[in-house]
Amino acid sequence: MKIEWIKPDRVMQDDIAHLSGVHRAVMNVAREKAAIATGYLMAHRAEGHASIEVTRGTKTDAFVSLTDQRSKSNSYAPAAAAIEFGRSGKNPTQGVRALSRAFGLTSGPRRRRNSGRAAGRPSS
Repeated sequence: MKIEWIKPDRVMQDDIAHLSGVHRAVMNVAREKAAIATGYLMAHRAEGHASIEVTRGTKTDAFVSLTDQRSKSNSYAPAAAAIEFGRSGKNPTQGVRALSRAFGLTSGPRRRRNSGRAAGRPSS
């Protein structure tokens, strides 16, 4: 009689995640996506304060982030979020959605809705 011991899913996932080839593959994908996001960002860059950065997590993870040098001061705290998602209010803008598009989460900047009017009809 042959007895096989099968590792629980979580243990197997940890074993696989810590292989050196997995670390390299994760960083390679992160760098590829960062390059794509940088292209989208460069196409819409106004002043050059924003950039795409890749950082390694404590274990296997890699992070691709949109950062903005102005975000370090209080007056520009949401700058990176406004670049990615846009902003409303006094001077509304569309978001670039560089990260979203690089990772295939959206096809492009969202269009602002027509304030309640039916499409193609002029306001009266």
